[in-house]
Amino acid sequence: MKKKKPNPDKLNAEEQAYENAETVSVSAKELAKIKAAVKVVRDELKSARATIRLTDEDLQLLKRKAEQKGLGYQTLLGSIIHQYVTDQLVEIEAAKVAFKAIEKKNA
Repeated sequence: MKKKKPNPDKLNAEEQAYENAETVSVSAKELAKIKAAVKVVRDELKSARATIRLTDEDLQLLKRKAEQKGLGYQTLLGSIIHQYVTDQLVEIEAAKVAFKAIEKKNA
């Protein structure tokens, strides 16, 4: 008995994508390589969700800065946080002290 193909009008988006996909056979060795590559990508892309509260003004300023840089505001915020926790951002007062020390040394 021949299996009926599902009616594409009754499929959800995920099912339609699956039905339209081209498939190829791979060996067990190739499949293992693919799975290992997928695991590496997933591990690199892991991120945690965080919720923060911002004033409306700060959020609007953040969005404006992000737009100027051609980024999404969440991407910019994530970048700022990353720079801060990895000591790549310097507080203004600390920078002033460092610059004064350099000027004094070079004088």
